Amino acid sequence: MLVAGDAAALLDHWSREGISYALRSGDLAGHAAARLAATADDAEAHTAADHYEQQVDDVLGVEMTASGTLMNLFTRNPGLVHTALTRLPPAWRRLDAYIAGRTSVAGIMTTPLVRTAAALATRLPLRGARRPQSAPPHS
Repeated sequence: MLVAGDAAALLDHWSREGISYALRSGDLAGHAAARLAATADDAEAHTAADHYEQQVDDVLGVEMTASGTLMNLFTRNPGLVHTALTRLPPAWRRLDAYIAGRTSVAGIMTTPLVRTAAALATRLPLRGARRPQSAPPHS
């Protein structure tokens, strides 16, 4: 069975966007289905299905991993990410390029500056959103 899009849990963790993943994985699945229909035996069918899974990992997995890394960084320290995006011109330009569709999160996360900053930021103490304190028990 070939699955694509939401059924394959494909989405951008940072933007929560999934339509482009559905379209791209659907295109890959369509080509894989055509190869499957032309197979002569189970071994060829398994090879075609495995090829589809590898293509999804190669094409979309890199983007999803980068997006997950950025989301984890933001979750750990939203103030740091916000400050970087609003105070550092290179970070702002990268965000602008992402919003305009000129790059992807994977493209941003592979730059030396961002790779280094992300590696350092994961070593910082957690500064996530404050969690509400539980109310004291009533007597």
